[in-house]
Amino acid sequence: MDVATCSFNEMRAEWGVAIAISPSIPTYRFPYLFVHYGLIVPRILVDPTPEEVEPRYWAQLDDLGVERITADLSEIQSRFEKFAGERVVLLCHEQKDIETTCHRRLFARWWNSRTGGVVPELNSILSG
Repeated sequence: MDVATCSFNEMRAEWGVAIAISPSIPTYRFPYLFVHYGLIVPRILVDPTPEEVEPRYWAQLDDLGVERITADLSEIQSRFEKFAGERVVLLCHEQKDIETTCHRRLFARWWNSRTGGVVPELNSILSG
């Protein structure tokens, strides 16, 4: 499965199937459709230190497992794709310092660790 990440504001419809993974979704309109996938929204309940965020989120993702997440993303992809095997793009609000502050990049590192798949950030690759 081809997975990438992006912010809501930078996303373009032609980049793939848009899947929101933020706790809140925008109330304003975009020129693309997206679906919310709440199972991988971070459930970090107490104010963690920055060092605690990644391990807690990874533990949440490990509890779901690669197989479950892959199956769910594949099912969503099959409902929205225009072309077979189209990229899945996981979206949230962050646009600055994403490698250190954004949970979509934490997901990307977890996915790479568990599957070997590289998850590019489309803001920096395709929008320039």
